[in-house]
Amino acid sequence: MAEQLLDASEVARVLGTSRQQAARLAESADFPRPQTRKGQRSLWPRRAIEVWAAAHPERGPGWRRPPIGRPGLWTERNLGVMNRAGAQAKELDHGWIGDEHLLRGLLAPDGRSPAQTALESCGLTLEAARRATAELVGEPWKTAYGSLSLSYLT
Repeated sequence: MAEQLLDASEVARVLGTSRQQAARLAESADFPRPQTRKGQRSLWPRRAIEVWAAAHPERGPGWRRPPIGRPGLWTERNLGVMNRAGAQAKELDHGWIGDEHLLRGLLAPDGRSPAQTALESCGLTLEAARRATAELVGEPWKTAYGSLSLSYLT
């Protein structure tokens, strides 16, 4: 599976900033370099941007933490999925919870739900999701930070 590449506007969405702030951040020495160019557009590997974002929680003006504290947002079922997604992320030594971890959390055997039934009826299994995650984001690696954060697009 080919690695997903992001243009500047998609990088800004992942970082939760304006495109202008993302352009300023891209000029910093430790920001990932573009992998390729398509015409005038630079393209970055999604994985590299998410790893950088997890290591840089403060991204300057324009960055807002996703609104995760709204009343009623966290039902018992939602919390169960998030806890299982967090366990999946920790299993991979990832410092964030992204779409790949949520999918694996939905498919975990200890969390029977209508979503799991629907996913399995389409032929998706936890083992298939594990293989796809390894193919998409690579093998587990150790993180230098201790808490999990939600990726912006999650």
